[in-house]
Amino acid sequence: MADLEARAKSAEITGVLDLGSFGLKVLPRGSIAQCGSDLSELTECNLSKNKLTRIPDDVFEFHELEKLNCFNNQICGVQLSLAKALPQLTHLNLGRNDISELPENLCELPLTFLDVSGNRLKSLPQSLGNVATLVELDASDNQITDLPPLGGLSRLTKLVLCRNALVALPRDIGKLANLVTLNVAMNRLSKLPFALRQLEGNLENFDVDDNPRLEQPPIEVCLRGMAHMFHWLKEQAKTDHLSKYGEVEETRDRSFSWDENGTPTKGTPIKSSIGADVRSTIMEEEAEVGVVGVDSILQQIAIADRKLSQASVGEENEVSQAELDEAAELQRLRAELSAVKFVSGHLEQALAKETAVQSAAETSISSPDPPWPDTPPVPPLAPANADSSEDDEMERLRAELSAVRDVSNTLQQALAEEESQLGTGHDNAESMAAEEAEELRLIQEAEVEAIRQEEEERQAEAARVVAEVAAAEELRLLKEAEAEAIRQEEEEEE
Repeated sequence: MADLEARAKSAEITGVLDLGSFGLKVLPRGSIAQCGSDLSELTECNLSKNKLTRIPDDVFEFHELEKLNCFNNQICGVQLSLAKALPQLTHLNLGRNDISELPENLCELPLTFLDVSGNRLKSLPQSLGNVATLVELDASDNQITDLPPLGGLSRLTKLVLCRNALVALPRDIGKLANLVTLNVAMNRLSKLPFALRQLEGNLENFDVDDNPRLEQPPIEVCLRGMAHMFHWLKEQAKTDHLSKYGEVEETRDRSFSWDENGTPTKGTPIKSSIGADVRSTIMEEEAEVGVVGVDSILQQIAIADRKLSQASVGEENEVSQAELDEAAELQRLRAELSAVKFVSGHLEQALAKETAVQSAAETSISSPDPPWPDTPPVPPLAPANADSSEDDEMERLRAELSAVRDVSNTLQQALAEEESQLGTGHDNAESMAAEEAEELRLIQEAEVEAIRQEEEERQAEAARVVAEVAAAEELRLLKEAEAEAIRQEEEEEE
């Protein structure tokens, strides 16, 4: 008790209560308060290397506590009241205990350091990814099989998950832009997510050793270093890129609902990146041609815009940002081109209709027919200024049609250029993949040749050793024969 009072007195001055290696099995409630020291401003408490089975209740009275070290005890659970009682806690070390589950409200703390290694955890709190302040996380030496989303840990620099039972890494791991150290050794991983390649440039230490089920990337690629691993992930992502966009192209129309008459159901107003002139022309034509065709085009444009927005926020896609932008831009151009062609067709129909009306009027002027007796008389033709108005309307339609055709040609050229660039990118990707495969083949051949030469040298050495042994045996027999001959001569002389 005297020693406890002395340490409490020191903590009153330093703000650090050190009860590490104190031989504590239990700390009765109020025992620290009985020491008579004012620890209301305590910021750090060390309870490591004791035999505690739970975090002492007295600790929850230190409301200004920032660091709590319970390393190497026998704690089997964390009280739910910890998060509410210690709202300033930033460092929490619960390593080497007997904890099987962590409370969800633990993630409400402003933690920057969390160590839960060496416990019996099978999972981590689902809201762990919301602890945006977290810088270091150590959950090694547990029984964890899967991880919650971690993309919200924007400040995380160190993530240690070795010696668990992980079968996969979360897809949003590529969002950990500040991650420097990642250790997932000694798990059951079969493949690494393509999003991992987004960490290239910041990641300095990456350990994926002793994952015997790992197939993607192949273990021989990982053994050659991070640069080769990241290159493999990039190339594999490019290989899967076209098939992914093919699925989007096939299913995009099914993402909208249609009524029994085949008319698309209207929802919120559609925003798109189509030009204002083309949009206004489409809206003017909507009343005349009906809603089905226009809505169909606007739906295609909406799909393209949604793809662009997905690319901008970086949803959980396993392709690069540049590839997303290329594909989304191609979809947008195709949708705009469809809209322009649609309007162009209806302008041509309107122009043909006006031409037919004018032709009929001219025919009626040259040879007018008498009206039928039981029909009202035909009204007189409009004065000369009406012809002028029709001519103006014809000219306006021709001008609009010409403008729309110009826009159509421009969009077709832009689409062709985008497709050409995308095709060039795919060709380059295939070329790089071929070069990488050829390089890998040459390395494998060199390794096989080195092994063959080493085997030949080993066989030659074995043959040399056998020959030396045979020679030694022959020499031994010769010496024995000489000795026997000498012995017989001596016997004969006697």
